[in-house]
Amino acid sequence: MDEESVSALWELLPHIPKDLCVQALAAVNKIVDINSRAKMLIALAPRLPTDIQAQALTDALAAARKIEEASNRAEALIKLVPLLPSDMQAQAWTDSIAAARAIRDASPRAAELTKLLPYLSANLGSQIIRDILTDIHTMDDYSRPKATDCSGETRFHLT
Repeated sequence: MDEESVSALWELLPHIPKDLCVQALAAVNKIVDINSRAKMLIALAPRLPTDIQAQALTDALAAARKIEEASNRAEALIKLVPLLPSDMQAQAWTDSIAAARAIRDASPRAAELTKLLPYLSANLGSQIIRDILTDIHTMDDYSRPKATDCSGETRFHLT
């Protein structure tokens, strides 16, 4: 599927009635670009009938794991994992953390790691927070967070 068709399908996706989602899935499965296919499978899977949804989520996970760019892989996995059955989540969270940590630039790495915090145990969350704080100290003034909320929730608003 060419880039224009992928863009058109992405715009159409939120408007597709539930009874046409299976047809949309067939179109999504024709997308060659792994990043685009993963993103669309993640968006479409919750709207699919349950008998098809499990396979779509498995396909989305396989596609997300194949995304080469660490920031795109982390973003896809972080969006996908809460949708997965509980027996698939542990390894997928591990993959999400690894992908986020593999991001080379401190600012986007901190942003993706921050998205993980609501889903992590206190111990692992504390380690991730230490990693984020280390990243913040290495950022230049332009990309340093503008605000942090230390009232129990950790939120970083990165430029």
